[in-house]
Amino acid sequence: MTTTKIFVLHIRQIINFSIVIILILAIIFMSIFLKYKKKSNSLDIQKKTSSSIYIPGDYFSQIVLYKKPIQIKVSVDENKILAIDLNKLNYAQQTFYPLLKPTMKNLASKIIEYQNSNIIPQENQTVTQKVLLSGINNALRQAEFD
Repeated sequence: MTTTKIFVLHIRQIINFSIVIILILAIIFMSIFLKYKKKSNSLDIQKKTSSSIYIPGDYFSQIVLYKKPIQIKVSVDENKILAIDLNKLNYAQQTFYPLLKPTMKNLASKIIEYQNSNIIPQENQTVTQKVLLSGINNALRQAEFD
């Protein structure tokens, strides 16, 4: 005669087993999904780098004058520099550095016109231009594709 075997499963064991199976399936699904997404993102970036120079948006860089930071904002499109502005410029900084605004306006117009930040400083504004150009170049480096 054959004897009947009875399996006793506790509800706790069933729940634990099902949770482990769900977690394993989720990990497998996520790893497949991330590998697929990573491949498609790298292809998109390669396509964009061949046709565009910058990642569109506004980028900020700081320079410190008179113990206070000044933000330089550079707005770029995919292929060109759109605008360059000074932000957070207070009265004391304007007083101690009177050439700051006109120099920035001059630099911004030249950089936007030539779409290049390699500008030779003018004789009367060399230090101011160098400081502003370093901030502009930092912001442009943030905007460039790596």
